Amino acid sequence: MDKIIPWFVKNPVAANLLMIGIIMAGVLGYVNVEREVFPAFAANQAEVNVGWLGAAPQEVEEQVVVRIEEALRDLDDVDRIDSLAAEGFGQIRVRAKAQVDIADFVNEVKLRVDSVNSLPRGIEPPVVRQTIYRDEMMRLAVHGDVGEKRLTQLAEKLRDEVARLPN
Repeated sequence: MDKIIPWFVKNPVAANLLMIGIIMAGVLGYVNVEREVFPAFAANQAEVNVGWLGAAPQEVEEQVVVRIEEALRDLDDVDRIDSLAAEGFGQIRVRAKAQVDIADFVNEVKLRVDSVNSLPRGIEPPVVRQTIYRDEMMRLAVHGDVGEKRLTQLAEKLRDEVARLPN
């Protein structure tokens, strides 16, 4: 290290060439960096969504969510199960352990959910898929003393105007 600095002092052309090389490498690296407006990433979890129009959250929990959770309890490679019961809707998120093939895991969850035959008749078929998160760039709420149709038109117009903005 003691000999490198004096050598560059005595050879300024070499120092300048090294600097130009580093700058060019930085520019090439920047140009080749992958960029996304709405980056998405897949989580290591499966998501089960069930719709049941008109059902209270307690009914959804007792007759849908609990039964699906019971079918998934002894599934291998499960790290965690989180559930949500809302009015007319139930969601179960099944997180897999770190080193699991997620496609096989989602298929196994689907098989287990499809094997539950004690679900109520009025529900929509459960939808099982891998969870994919998308980062939001912006969220806007449109509010006013006009009808829903007019608010929808204004929201769509606003969305189009924001999409046309630079950057």
